[in-house]
Amino acid sequence: MRWLSAGAFLGLALCLPRVAQAAMSASVVRETQKIRPTDPAPSAASSIDLSCAQNQFCAFQVAVTAMGSPVTVNDLSLTSLTGPGTDLNGAGALVYREGFLEVTTKSNPGGATGQWPDPLIPKVDDFYGERRNAFPATITAGQTQAFWVELHVPDGQKPGMYKGTAKVTATGGVSAVLDVT
Repeated sequence: MRWLSAGAFLGLALCLPRVAQAAMSASVVRETQKIRPTDPAPSAASSIDLSCAQNQFCAFQVAVTAMGSPVTVNDLSLTSLTGPGTDLNGAGALVYREGFLEVTTKSNPGGATGQWPDPLIPKVDDFYGERRNAFPATITAGQTQAFWVELHVPDGQKPGMYKGTAKVTATGGVSAVLDVT
């Protein structure tokens, strides 16, 4: 992460190496993209740049697609991001599984029916600190599940480059590691 100045923006670069096994693919996706379970898998983005000012959240999504067989994702976690200032607390990042609503009526001529992402199911409840129902998440073969991640940049965070990793862990030892810079 790079802090340019107290009022400037913070940039995150996420790099995703290819997953060693073909059971799943994982991609880093912008927070504004809707990821529906039956849409084609997002292109395998190897990095993403995010910007955030002090005392704000940087959000991004991790899209996991089950390739030839179902995949169960057991966790998505972030390490602390280390840099010139106080480490950014990766363990304190808010991680959610995106739930779906069944839309039966198009909202406009360009709209569509079917499942649309809307509710966010937390990994850990931010208010009570209790584990919730985000994981495990079983993904049907050929479908995609998105996970929403928010990392808070505290007020007064020292400018500079911060690095850490994010990891998607699935049943059977399948995982994807993302480099967060």
